[in-house]
Amino acid sequence: MLAGSLVACDSGDSQAPAKLPVADESQVDPRPIGAFQFWNPQVGFDVYPWDNRRMSDADREKDPVYNPAWPYFETCMQAAGTPVRAASQARFAQKDMTTFVGELNRANPDAKANFRILQTPLSERKTAFQAGSGSAKAVAFLDCANQWLTKSSKELFEKTGIPNEYYPSK
Repeated sequence: MLAGSLVACDSGDSQAPAKLPVADESQVDPRPIGAFQFWNPQVGFDVYPWDNRRMSDADREKDPVYNPAWPYFETCMQAAGTPVRAASQARFAQKDMTTFVGELNRANPDAKANFRILQTPLSERKTAFQAGSGSAKAVAFLDCANQWLTKSSKELFEKTGIPNEYYPSK
């Protein structure tokens, strides 16, 4: 959705973007791309669904696919004093991220204020928006998402040393 908007704004013409030279489509990194990848003007804060297979939510819950960065994202949020979920006994799943982003948007309904947070440089966000303010969770979300949800599976492996579903390949 966002990528289409960026193409339309960037090129100005109706040509389809060139296809990436990838031999096997399964090798394409599923993470989102773009400067505002954690913001969607229609909904507010947003995270591209990791498990976007064409099946019902119930079927995805029965056979989940896990983003290898989610545990690190969740730990980052906890360290910032803004936990993503009340209890973290089960493995972090797509439904947890979807629920969290929905709660984040309900807690921060002012789109202009949220966009102001988004436009503030990463290095200035924590000082610009007080920890006790309603925007603290949004600031932590953007910082932690930038730290962990922007990494490819290979980058995640290189940073943590922990193999994941996509890297190193078997």
